[in-house]
Amino acid sequence: MEKSKYRSRIPLAIVNEVLASKQCWGCNSTKTAVRKSIFKCRDCALEYNRDLTGSVNIGSRSSAIR
Repeated sequence: MEKSKYRSRIPLAIVNEVLASKQCWGCNSTKTAVRKSIFKCRDCALEYNRDLTGSVNIGSRSSAIR
């Protein structure tokens, strides 16, 4: 992976995806319910697609590294 980072000159951020689809991106709570493809936060009542929730969390983690 390191070689491709320098070869393509595109910034690469290694992000830990642990809990990405189980953590609320609205309030950062881990008190959530995940059923099939639906994510529900028990603290702020956010309801969203689980895959998109994971994508938002990974995206915000990668932007925090920069």
